[in-house]
Amino acid sequence: MTYHTHLPVYARNYLGWVPFILPITWLTVKFIHDQADLSLVTSPQLKEEFEEHGIGNVEVWRKGIDTVSFNPKYKNAETRKLLTDGNPDDFLIVYIGRLGKEKRIEDLRGVLDKNPNVRLAIVGGGPYMDSLKETFKGTKTVFTGILRGQPLWEAFASGDVFCMPSDSETLGFVVLESLASGVPVIGARAGGIPDLIDEREESRTGYLVPPGDVDAISACVKELMTDKDKMLAMGKRGRVEAERWSWEKATSVLRNVQYRRAIERHATVTSKKNVFVKIFEGAVYALVGLVASTIVGVGSTADNLLQAAIAKFKGIFANRSGVPVVSK
Repeated sequence: MTYHTHLPVYARNYLGWVPFILPITWLTVKFIHDQADLSLVTSPQLKEEFEEHGIGNVEVWRKGIDTVSFNPKYKNAETRKLLTDGNPDDFLIVYIGRLGKEKRIEDLRGVLDKNPNVRLAIVGGGPYMDSLKETFKGTKTVFTGILRGQPLWEAFASGDVFCMPSDSETLGFVVLESLASGVPVIGARAGGIPDLIDEREESRTGYLVPPGDVDAISACVKELMTDKDKMLAMGKRGRVEAERWSWEKATSVLRNVQYRRAIERHATVTSKKNVFVKIFEGAVYALVGLVASTIVGVGSTADNLLQAAIAKFKGIFANRSGVPVVSK
């Protein structure tokens, strides 16, 4: 079983008003993964977190990246002109990914306020888009919506720095994709991101900052703005590092080592279960999967309905508490 969405962080951000939501979520994650013959997580940090919550039989799925598609060769003048709203010579921060509350994208508003000549391009879609457009109103920010294929590869390669303020990443594939595109990264020191960014000065590929630390992000941006040679050198080192992470190597370990280990454990554990236990576990997996998908589905109908229901519930609660509710 593989784990790619850090549900406790999503639960904290979207359902934080529910009493004991974090321990409930961790117990759910533990219940599911305790049934697996082998759980694969995407970073050593996440493996450690699983083990701290009593989840066993956990290994790290080695990272991999498509270095053909995500490539500095796709740096494009027209794309940069689009992302900078016609000002390609300005310093450009790029964020690419889901537009959700858990991504902490609004932290970048403070960075723009501290650096009025810097521009931001936000690429992607999700339930938080309207709120983010309101947050960044009056700043030099461009929203492109969802991009795919070559337009997406060009967006990755055409920025000066990629910012990932999220503290919910189990790995952060967009960080890998940015490094492969030859663009340095400023990322939160949380989740799986520290496993991707080299902070050693002689081999630095980006910066790690405490989640939510706008001053630290701003300081990194200013350093890159004033030292273009350093910025370019970091981008080149990121590309070299990403070329080591081929999918072929990652899947070789998965197929030849981890899969066989799971098979061996399955043969031992399954022989002790009767058919009724297996049916019950299958039903529980299906139910939990449905609930999880309503929380994290990007722009899905279920996701939108869930957020609307939460907002309505909060409104009812606020009215009963005597707190005025302002309609938008």
